[in-house]
Amino acid sequence: MTWQEIAQQKRDSVNSQIPKEWLFEEKPTDVRNAYEYLNSVLPAEETAIVHKSLLELQREIKDKTLTSYEITKAFCHRAALAHQLINCCSEIFFDRAFARAKELDEYYETTGELKGPLHGLPISLKDQINLEGLDSSIGYVSLAFHPKSKDDTSVIAEILYDAGAVFYVKTAVPMAMMAADTFSNLHGQTLNAFNNKLSPGGSSGGESSLIGCRGSLIGLSTDIGGSIRIPATFQGLFAIRASTGRLPYCKVTNSYAYQPIVPSVIGPSAQNLQDLEFFVKLIIDSKPWLKDPKCPPIEWRQVELPKKLTIGIMKNNGVITPHPPVQRGLELLAEKLKKAGHEVIEWEHPIPAQTLKDNLLEILTADGYRETKNEIAKTGEPPIPQFLGYEDDLKELTVTEHWQQAKIKYECQQAYDKAWLSTSGPSGGRMDCFISPAWESTSYPAGEAKIYHCSYTYPANYLDYTSVIIPVTKVSEEDNVEAVYEPLNDFDQETKELWDYKLFEGMPVCAQIYCMRYEEEKAIKIADIVTEALKQ
Repeated sequence: MTWQEIAQQKRDSVNSQIPKEWLFEEKPTDVRNAYEYLNSVLPAEETAIVHKSLLELQREIKDKTLTSYEITKAFCHRAALAHQLINCCSEIFFDRAFARAKELDEYYETTGELKGPLHGLPISLKDQINLEGLDSSIGYVSLAFHPKSKDDTSVIAEILYDAGAVFYVKTAVPMAMMAADTFSNLHGQTLNAFNNKLSPGGSSGGESSLIGCRGSLIGLSTDIGGSIRIPATFQGLFAIRASTGRLPYCKVTNSYAYQPIVPSVIGPSAQNLQDLEFFVKLIIDSKPWLKDPKCPPIEWRQVELPKKLTIGIMKNNGVITPHPPVQRGLELLAEKLKKAGHEVIEWEHPIPAQTLKDNLLEILTADGYRETKNEIAKTGEPPIPQFLGYEDDLKELTVTEHWQQAKIKYECQQAYDKAWLSTSGPSGGRMDCFISPAWESTSYPAGEAKIYHCSYTYPANYLDYTSVIIPVTKVSEEDNVEAVYEPLNDFDQETKELWDYKLFEGMPVCAQIYCMRYEEEKAIKIADIVTEALKQ
């Protein structure tokens, strides 16, 4: 069987799990904004359910205003239609979800007890989260139709399931999850929730585009170079990139899984910041270090922050200049924070962002893409065009050379920390965080992403800092201007030429809050403060 035949068989298998009554008789071809379209065609009662927060639905289940089955059906129905519009799911298993929801409803009716804090709440999962009986193909044709066993189940999935979660879909990723767009030969191109001409980001593009469509409220993604944060940014979500091991990665399928210098991390993206905090705290409260030896034993901590924060603003990282709406978003943030009484200072990378980016890319490709080459050779599928340097015949490094990369990274971390800790505001307070663009644009044409454009997300992975994404505004008439600046390099010129107000009109504009390592509680609390300041 050819790789094309296997891929088609897999796509057909996924689509066959959608109930016939939820299939479009004829797929609409003129839907630019999938989110708005779904609001217009789905039943009002279902639309109302998916627009509540996770915590609101938790209360309504407890109060018996809604059942788990009603909530699960609303999200499954919306996810089914969203998938047909934007191709966001890699696995669909609604029958399993309905059975679980009915079981939980019966349990609650019989015992008067809830199974846990997620009792009856639908949670979506990125493709690589292992569940019994389902593939974790991570964008490779060769890994299709190789379902995981019970013993393979991801620790984090077990934690959520034990808390009462209902799983119903897994979401699409690019080949090897090594791209800032979501395309694979196995599943094809995933599209943005708000503009079908644009990318959903990657590698968690399926997850964030589903949440953007409100086919989910919260779900798990992973991040080694921006894979949680880029798609969350392109869909206007809240998201967190926690420090290494704070949330359990054990038994999560991964490419380059045991590369030790800059490990991938796992975390949620969500429509609501309070839901995000609740979700992260729930996982940490389960004591994941007892289930995953790579998790540090750090309990959830209550954080007290000063009334006046000292916040750095990074307007340009010296590699790629942000588009006009992203620049406006940062100006808006600075203005609102000052009005709220906080000190705002300018911040630049003490080490050139290009240095951080180049070293990280060398680390991530240290095997010369050997793993990917071996995997695609099994079926003969070609590499996806979004891979940077794949065709350059990258040299596989020796162990000694890889250790040298670790040395450079460690020295950069020390130098960066020293610069941060010696930075203070006018009144002498140490810089609590800094805020930068999450990406230089609000998306880009689907299928055209290149991994070198991750210069605003890479530093968090390289330095292992905590990072939270927050929505700030949307591309509006104020941004209907030309991009007027001198490009810094060829990549910057390419980005400048991409700016087109008509293409990006209405897209979310997000920002990224950086805190130091293992400051997840602080970063979420600062995100709440910044979000409240934006509302004033």
